[in-house]
Amino acid sequence: LVETAMSWYEFNVDSDCIYDSKIYIDRTHYVDSLKRTGKKYSEYYEFFANRVLPEFNKLYRETFSLENLRNKFQAGESEISLRYWIKDAKCEELYILKNIIMTKDEVTGETIGFVYTKDITHEELHKREIEQKLEEIEALNTQLEKKQKEYEDINEELSRKIDQIQSMSKVYFASFYVDIAKDTFVEINSVPSVRDKIGASGSAQEALHILCDKMVTPETAENLREVVDLSTIRERMRDTDVGYAIFQIRLAV
Repeated sequence: LVETAMSWYEFNVDSDCIYDSKIYIDRTHYVDSLKRTGKKYSEYYEFFANRVLPEFNKLYRETFSLENLRNKFQAGESEISLRYWIKDAKCEELYILKNIIMTKDEVTGETIGFVYTKDITHEELHKREIEQKLEEIEALNTQLEKKQKEYEDINEELSRKIDQIQSMSKVYFASFYVDIAKDTFVEINSVPSVRDKIGASGSAQEALHILCDKMVTPETAENLREVVDLSTIRERMRDTDVGYAIFQIRLAV
């Protein structure tokens, strides 16, 4: 333990006395700490407590007070630990793991405590970085799940509409699925005379022009051309779901 410790020392929990021959304080972090503290655990405790960040100070004082140590040991607890943030001699923040291991001296019957502190700032920052990455991954997964659900809903709605169109198309002599943006069409169903002239798929606007020119009577062709003009259909159907025209068709031609 002592090889990786920032500080360690042994003390008498009952008498509050630190054993002089067993003290190590890393002066890199705690400059002149030995001069500014006494030979008692309570004085070291107060010295370090004053460096603990405010949000951890109360918990630190409650956890490592002599009264709490004595009560815990009498209750059968021999090891107490706490992780907290502290400022070192350069006012840099460190994340500290502090352990106190207590045992009963077989000769005197007194309670002996071994204090060990370790700088775990790097481990904590690395842990937080991993947690942040995991949160980002979780957020991405949530977005993907949401998008997947949206796609599933869209596909379900599209399948429902296709079923409706296929059912409705049975009462019409010709039905097509038209992609306005791509100017393409795919036949849903049509009578042979329509299919013979425009085929089962291709350019939507070209097919509509062929229908107007070769299958609709000249007197009514303009009615249909206006309705099926793909260049203006978005604007014309901005506030409606249905567009229609009355025209006459010549199926035998």
